[in-house]
Amino acid sequence: MEIGHHGSVAARVECDFPDTGSAKIPAALVSALMDKGVHGYPQLILSRRTVDSTQVTGGCIDFTVASDVLRFLIACPTPGNCLTSCTTKAECPAPQICLDDYVCGNAPATNP
Repeated sequence: MEIGHHGSVAARVECDFPDTGSAKIPAALVSALMDKGVHGYPQLILSRRTVDSTQVTGGCIDFTVASDVLRFLIACPTPGNCLTSCTTKAECPAPQICLDDYVCGNAPATNP
C-alpha cells in the first residue's frame, strides 16, 4: 500500500498474509504511512502467489505463479478531508478543479 504516488514513493507498507481471504493492516502502520504525506493516486496492490521448487541434477528449480490486482484508495489525512485524485476537472466534485498535482481542490485565489 502506498499513498504518495507521484513519480516516486516516499513510503509504503508491504505485508505478507496467510491466504485466508481477508487481512488487516495494523492502524499504527497506516498512521505512520499517512504521516509521510498523502499525494495523488494512493493505491493498494494485492498479489496472490504460489511458489514451488524441485531438486534436479546440478541444483534446484524454483517455479512461481503470481497474479496482481491494483486498487486505488481514498486517503483521508483527517476526518472529512479526503484526497481525490484526478486527471480532468470532470473527476472532481463541484466547485473543485483538478490541480497541477493531480488532486481535486479549490482554484487558487487570483490577485486583482
